Amino acid sequence: MKLLAFDTSTRWLTVGCGDGTSFVARAEDVGNRHSERLLPLIHTLLAEAGFTLRTLDGIAFGAGPGAFTGVRIACGVAQGLGLGADRPLLPVCTLEAIAQSAWRDHGVTAVLPCLDARMREVYAAAYRRVESGWREVQPPSVQPP
Repeated sequence: MKLLAFDTSTRWLTVGCGDGTSFVARAEDVGNRHSERLLPLIHTLLAEAGFTLRTLDGIAFGAGPGAFTGVRIACGVAQGLGLGADRPLLPVCTLEAIAQSAWRDHGVTAVLPCLDARMREVYAAAYRRVESGWREVQPPSVQPP
């Protein structure tokens, strides 16, 4: 399955694409320049992977929680690319993606991912690994740390 995936919900812009066998990815600390960097980085990685939008099986994007403007950028770009190339969209919870990274990199099966929500609050959720996926123990919320 050929996928393009990106997230703009934090100050980091992450973009990757792959087919389950090979994968190319980049992460850049862009601050608030997601709208300037996202499409050029997508173009670069699709070329490196040898894909076009029409050869993709889907487009995954970080659907938050996270910075409001960043989440809007990801949703808008995903919708535009998906509609233009007639590809399905796969929204991914940013906190669940963090849980997946923790499992992949460290083998942990219980994760409490948190992101700074500013104004002395955090976005948080709780997940437990079951079989080949995640069970949501506590849904994403915004709360004091």
